[in-house]
Parts: sequence; structure tokens; C-alpha cells
Amino acid sequence: MTKLERIVHFKPGFDKRNPSDPSKDYGISGGSLLFLVKGPRGAVHFVLGTNFYPESAERHLVNCYTDGRMRRFGPDGVAGIAQSYRARGFDVGYHAPEPQYDGQHAHENCEWLGGKSCYTDGSALRADEWAQQFLERGTDWLWPALEREYADRFEDEQ
Repeated sequence: MTKLERIVHFKPGFDKRNPSDPSKDYGISGGSLLFLVKGPRGAVHFVLGTNFYPESAERHLVNCYTDGRMRRFGPDGVAGIAQSYRARGFDVGYHAPEPQYDGQHAHENCEWLGGKSCYTDGSALRADEWAQQFLERGTDWLWPALEREYADRFEDEQ
């Protein structure tokens, strides 16, 4: 098997609310973790949404919940809150230097392929399955899973 590089990248959450101009309110989001395996033929990744919020966004969420404006937790109470803050799988995907299917469009300046154009795609449905495995088994499971994903996509096609 090819020597592969393992990369972990944290993208912080944001608080882009604009109370004075709702048309410029871009919301809030928790941070995400990207686990990437990179080799000479491309890269594969798993993205996990952490719900790690900046302090201002976290304060806003707590205030909304405690003053009764936030109803999304519904009748589940604390269990609903825990479910809302649970880490979730966002994507299992790839970055390839060549198209992987007819009509696939390139993305410019791919960070993971050294600024070259790349062809990328992924699956949020698979990410939910991967998230459950990762949360139960950790990186001892994840790194080999990503390395198999790399081999399946880039090496087994030879």
C-alpha cells in the first residue's frame, strides 16, 4: 500500500448574527473536524460536526432555551438537548485530480491537492454511519477505514 499522510483539521464555528440588519444575519454554526488521508493519487476525508460553538453563539443558544423562545427541543426535554448537541457526521468524500464520473466539474484551488483543481464528492448518509463508528471506536477504527477508502477509490482501479 502507498505511504499515506494523515491530517486532522479543525474548522471553528461562527457567530454571524446581525441583529441590526436581519438581511445580513448569516446565523451560527458549531465547529467541525476534518480527518483526511492523502496520497499521491488524491485524498479521502471524513467530516464530523462537533457543535463546539464560539462563546457568543453558545450564550445566545442558552438564552434562547432558558427564556422559552427555543421550542425545537420539544417534549424530550434534556434528552432533546443532548440529541441536538450530539456530534454528527457531515461527509465522507474524496478529492481527486481527475474526474471520477462523466460530467463532474472541477473545483479550483483544492487545499488538499496543493492548490490544484480537484474533483470532489461525498456522502452525508455514509457520514452518519461513520460518525457512529468513530464515536464508539475512535481513531483506531477511523484511520484504517479512511485508508481502505483511499485504496478502494484510488488504488484498486489499476
